[in-house]
Amino acid sequence: MILLFGTASLAYSGFTSYHSAKSSLREFSISMQIYMDNLSSALQSESDFNQVIVASDSNFALLSTNGVSGASSLPPLYNLRQIINYHDNACCVNMISDYKLDGLYYSSKLFPVKNTQAYRAAYRRIGESCFANNAVLGQWFHEKVADDDYLIFQNRKGSLGLCTMFSLQKYTSQYPIPSFTDNSVVSIFSSDKVIKSRDILENRGIGLVNLQNALNTSHLALYNGNLVFSYYIEGCHIGIAVVTPFSEFFMSVLDRILMAIIFLILMVLIFVVFYTTTSWILLTPIVKISDFSKEITQTHSYSVSKPSRIKEMQNIQAALVSLAKTVSELEAIRRTEEEKKVHALLQYYQLQTRSHFFLNCLKSLYGMLESAQIDKMKLMIIAFSNHLRYLFHDNISTVPLSSELQEIEDYYQILSLDSGKIFLLNIEVEEELTEYLVPPLVIQSFLENSFKYNDGKKGVVLFSVKVNSTMENDSAYMCIHMQDNGEGYPGEVLDAINQRVRFSFEDNHVGINNLKHRLSILYGEKYSFAFYNLPGGGACSTISIPLIRN
Repeated sequence: MILLFGTASLAYSGFTSYHSAKSSLREFSISMQIYMDNLSSALQSESDFNQVIVASDSNFALLSTNGVSGASSLPPLYNLRQIINYHDNACCVNMISDYKLDGLYYSSKLFPVKNTQAYRAAYRRIGESCFANNAVLGQWFHEKVADDDYLIFQNRKGSLGLCTMFSLQKYTSQYPIPSFTDNSVVSIFSSDKVIKSRDILENRGIGLVNLQNALNTSHLALYNGNLVFSYYIEGCHIGIAVVTPFSEFFMSVLDRILMAIIFLILMVLIFVVFYTTTSWILLTPIVKISDFSKEITQTHSYSVSKPSRIKEMQNIQAALVSLAKTVSELEAIRRTEEEKKVHALLQYYQLQTRSHFFLNCLKSLYGMLESAQIDKMKLMIIAFSNHLRYLFHDNISTVPLSSELQEIEDYYQILSLDSGKIFLLNIEVEEELTEYLVPPLVIQSFLENSFKYNDGKKGVVLFSVKVNSTMENDSAYMCIHMQDNGEGYPGEVLDAINQRVRFSFEDNHVGINNLKHRLSILYGEKYSFAFYNLPGGGACSTISIPLIRN
């Protein structure tokens, strides 16, 4: 929300700044357009006067003919002079040039106090040029007169010419050209040259071609870090340009931009204060409820140690305590049920054995009784009773490794006494591992399979057990390695027993599958097994379980 509001405020501030700058440019453009319209109107008025006198005035018509001379020319000449004197102003004068008499008549209103001779010479040159073959008639053109710039408009009839001379210096002094800033440069240009401020513009890298972009219209452009406002009067062949450094323009609208920035900052601060206050009002109850819930979870204290002063919060705290109690009771019930389930499942897998083993033991005892092998029978009964006691022991989840090894010795006695095979058992265990816990009967199934399915080499069956500790992924494990000297596991058996545990009640490989089920229940994923055959023969089984001390 803050990001969206800030973005919107920034966009508004940018738009305001842009609008302010654009408004300043538009205001200046309007003032310049008004100025150019007034100048155009003034020039149009002077050119219209010139054309009307030459084309329609009877006095000018009489004087322009060869038939009027001497005293008869005085009345029309007087009348024409009066008309011209009445029309002339401080910015513009009209000059009558008589080609036949080589005479000039003009007002000296545009003459300065000093250097009048240069102006008289310039006026005579202009009057004579009116009758030249290449004279420019019926349109304005620029002419340098002494130290001033004039716009000239001339027409002729017969031997008489009328030249309108418009002083740019006088006009711009009486009607100053609008300037955008104090450092703006005002320039006047025609279609073929820069009339005013040419050197200053050249220093800024701006030439006539840059100013002439405004021909037939007004124009705004940026050249070499300067804003150029150009305005051109097509009919008068005269244009005005105002060149302003962009930095000056920026400073001129800086106050508006600063106002927009201040507005943006104030809006953001107001929103942040509003958001913070609103969040505190709305989120404080939620935070308190969350903290109280964490306190109950961490301390397991089902009581309200610090009741809130707000009645609604007191009700919520009481409800949370009641809910936590209910959840704790349900969790305890769930754990109890889970433990019972796991206990029953372990019992099932541990007690699942083939009944013929017990029957074979009983038959063996009966055979020993018939043959009066009393001593052997005693050993068989002791070993068999120890095995049954171990099998039905209450603590069936895990046992110390020493108890498991003792069970293996008893089971080995049962197998040895019940058969005529030569069966050897070799056990190598790190002494410090005997007190660590292992699942019961973790070795028994492999010992039984080796005895049952192998004849060994040269009639001798050897079963070896090696127990050591290893480190895997910074965790300590007990590694139980078992192997015999038989033919090894059949291929299809290896494929079956190397699969990860599946919780189903298999009829094949019951002992190994039951062991894998029990390992999964006890250790989750923190165990591993591998079954393979040695190159020279013999089945190998390796089981790794976490090291857990008794």
